[in-house]
Amino acid sequence: MRQGAAEHLQDEFDGGGGLPRVLAATPMPGSVVLVVWLRRGLSPELVADYLPEIATACFARRAVLGPHRFGSPVVTLEVKRG
Repeated sequence: MRQGAAEHLQDEFDGGGGLPRVLAATPMPGSVVLVVWLRRGLSPELVADYLPEIATACFARRAVLGPHRFGSPVVTLEVKRG
């Protein structure tokens, strides 16, 4: 079965597990805190490498990655606008 170009590129990026899933988003003054589930092939270290790009895509000053109480596949991402 042939794979489409989009599916192929997605598999190259994240090991075939799909894009990260946002489980919750909580607005705070000047920022938004996201709880993100990292699918197979993504690690917190890999996401940390892309924090400047994430901040730019969100029109934010910076993005901060942190641990979540559920463990490694779930992380918090705070997108700070001010």
